[in-house]
Amino acid sequence: MNSSPDINQIRLALERFGYLMEQPLCPLIERRGDLVTPNHECQDPDTGISREVDIHALTNVSLYRNTFNDIFTSTLLVACKNNHFPVVTLAHHNYARWIPVNSVSKAGFPL
Repeated sequence: MNSSPDINQIRLALERFGYLMEQPLCPLIERRGDLVTPNHECQDPDTGISREVDIHALTNVSLYRNTFNDIFTSTLLVACKNNHFPVVTLAHHNYARWIPVNSVSKAGFPL
């Protein structure tokens, strides 16, 4: 009895999930200058369970024309899904309420 999947089963599994979308997106986002981590694991703050984000991209931009006296950091989180029907999800969470005001560390990142 052979328990290994055949080529058609592998192809169907790949087409069902967002993996085929994730692979060409990573280099596209990297060309923008982002540091890209595919299959990034993070902890769900509500359940404490480890979750996976398909693409995690981080960008640091100098606000003063590459002097890096002040840095703006953006994070892009991407979930690649292969849905048969279009889906729209809208969410907002205010992270700014926990950021300390007037706090600067010597490494250049907020505490």
